[in-house]
Amino acid sequence: MNKDRGNIKWTAMMLPEHVQLLREWQAEDQYVAQPELDEWTLNEYAELIQIATKSKQTILLTIWKNRQTHIIEGVIERINNESNTLKIRTQFPKEQTLTIDISVICNVSIRN
Repeated sequence: MNKDRGNIKWTAMMLPEHVQLLREWQAEDQYVAQPELDEWTLNEYAELIQIATKSKQTILLTIWKNRQTHIIEGVIERINNESNTLKIRTQFPKEQTLTIDISVICNVSIRN
């Protein structure tokens, strides 16, 4: 059985610019397109956000940022309707307050 190292054995013969382009190309494979949400889903998420805000429950938000999805867990402190943002206080990895644009939210769920 042959053990092939793939691109690793050829990088010594490549120009640094080509190696950088190969790395960028591989990184693009990890990109996620921003999901488009229908009106029913948006209304459901808005309702869950209102419930979590009033009851001070922990909420899980999946957001789309830098062509990746990220999960944020915390308690919503404030909803700003003028700028369409949320202020959420997180505990992990450190305690901080984040401002999140509502348009980048992909999924919402309340932690029990």
